[in-house]
Amino acid sequence: MLKTGYRKDIDGLRAIAVLSVVIFHIYHSLLPGGFLGVDVFFVISGFLITSTIYKEIDRGEFSFATFYVRRIKRILPAFYVLCAAVIIAGYLFFIPGDFVALLESVKACFLFVANFFFASRYDYFASNINEIPLLHAWSLAVEEQFYFIWPVVLILLKPIKIKSKASTCFMILLLLASFIFAEFCVRMEIWEKAAYYLLPTRAGELLVGALLAIYWEQIVEKVDAYAGQLATLGIVVLFACFFLIDELMPFPGFNALWPCLATACILIGARKSDTWVYKWLTSAPMVYVGLISYSLYLWHWPVLAVGRYLFFSEPISILQAAFSIAMMWLLAHLSWKYIETPTRHVKWNFAKVSTAFWIIPTALALSIWFVVTETEGLPHRYGERASFIEQDTTFLSPGYCHENAEGDCLIGSGDDPAKVLLWGDSNAGHYMPFWDKLAEKLGIVIFAQSADLCTPVLDVNGFKPSEEKHFSPHCEGLIKDITETVGDYQVVIMAGAWSERLKGLKADRDLFLKQFEATLKFLSENNKKVIVMEQIPIYSHQAYYQFMRMNYDFGESSSLVGTFKNKFLESKAAKIQKYNAVIEKISKNYKHVHFYRPISQSKKLKDQMPFYQGHLMYKDGTHLNEFGSKHLGEISFETLPKEIKASFKF
Repeated sequence: MLKTGYRKDIDGLRAIAVLSVVIFHIYHSLLPGGFLGVDVFFVISGFLITSTIYKEIDRGEFSFATFYVRRIKRILPAFYVLCAAVIIAGYLFFIPGDFVALLESVKACFLFVANFFFASRYDYFASNINEIPLLHAWSLAVEEQFYFIWPVVLILLKPIKIKSKASTCFMILLLLASFIFAEFCVRMEIWEKAAYYLLPTRAGELLVGALLAIYWEQIVEKVDAYAGQLATLGIVVLFACFFLIDELMPFPGFNALWPCLATACILIGARKSDTWVYKWLTSAPMVYVGLISYSLYLWHWPVLAVGRYLFFSEPISILQAAFSIAMMWLLAHLSWKYIETPTRHVKWNFAKVSTAFWIIPTALALSIWFVVTETEGLPHRYGERASFIEQDTTFLSPGYCHENAEGDCLIGSGDDPAKVLLWGDSNAGHYMPFWDKLAEKLGIVIFAQSADLCTPVLDVNGFKPSEEKHFSPHCEGLIKDITETVGDYQVVIMAGAWSERLKGLKADRDLFLKQFEATLKFLSENNKKVIVMEQIPIYSHQAYYQFMRMNYDFGESSSLVGTFKNKFLESKAAKIQKYNAVIEKISKNYKHVHFYRPISQSKKLKDQMPFYQGHLMYKDGTHLNEFGSKHLGEISFETLPKEIKASFKF
């Protein structure tokens, strides 16, 4: 039976795992597969925990209470201290909406469902996840869910012997089923993002370590003579994975097998003290990093996330990286020395441990969550500036039909049925208040409906949005409805993120242009008057948000805010006019089609954008907020081009 004593080489392996993750999260281009460090952790965890569980079950000594006391003391105290620090940082620096989102993630973490929470909201490899402080907690949730189930499975297998042929086949089938299911999910668009976070797609990685622990004696006996070669092979394959597997490849699934099997090889081969791998892994620096690896994993991501939220550039500078590494290392060392180590040696029973280290902290966390969510992020923290935060971050008020069709979806004024249609993606959404104001002054009614990732092209020539990239799954229904009802309108207003459709692969660009021209041709031949809206100037999302947050946190007069304002203004993407020019040129080829540039043609806004009367007109780097859209509508009525105004003479 496997001896479960301390192995210094495993701490060295933990060091490899955590350092790969840290490097990936700072500069992922340096180690494209650095995220595989989590898979290494899963195999190590499955190996060590199953070693203990299996031994105790085999001897009839296993106790759920004792097992969970060990798990609680090992995992929760350090993690809860981290959560407390993140909540304090959120209170000090996060704007209300982001503070609410942070507390929602805290609640999910305390209830061990963080992986479900993040799977339902975020693609792990998307750019917009870099400012989410507790995103990395998904892996802790996976482990805890596994250890709610795995001891039960082993206990149920004991009557027929855990190592019997039937039990062995069952456990191997579980392992294979997990990898096969993961491979299936990552190749299905609807499951692709969620597959990264969930236990069914990750259980196989933990089971690699678990089965290694159960069949340790048999495996070691057969390969003992080749321990050195096996350890070397494991190191070579693992580091090859770090450089050859990247975030663009399907993962997890079969690609996860390689780092898991490599880790198993290292666990088998590096146990022998005469191998070079053992000597390397047991060197003092590697063991030290391994000892603090859990705390380093806990702290590295929040340090980077809060830094990126406030002021880090993307990619972060060398100075910012050095500061982050020093900060996360200091916090990790303190956490390991003063939280992890002391709490691990606490001699309490299950009732005391669960009360002190889970029930009380969870009750406190849920209380904070309730207060923050009920007050919508404690906006009073900002005093008079709270109203500006709401104004700047409001995309559309309830009543506008973006991503929904609640109500009649009518804007403007008048008693006549709508003769004008406004539709498109989120760019059409941010133009709704603009056209609402214009329509009121023109005395017309507009039917307005939009959806994210739904470029305005009609369902002609057999076009199916659901089969194309860059279109949201629910877009097809909207396009189908518009195609069927477009005959009811005399004027069609179209708005879209033209740059997103024109800057991609040539095949995607050509497909869009073909369908866009087919749409204009169809509308023109059916005597529809068409207004194609310009895409507004765009800025860096990160630069926008950092300026906005600094402005709220420190006040407009702060020199620090001035620095971020300049950084934001300098991030303007000049190429946007190039894409507008392409759409405008196409529009001119069709009768009754006009390209409208309300921002470009506005003399009032020329020197103020993206501000108006001292207030931000944007809700992010690419969309107007409701304040900006409404005021743009008021300004534009005075300079509305004659051909645009003539379109509304019915």
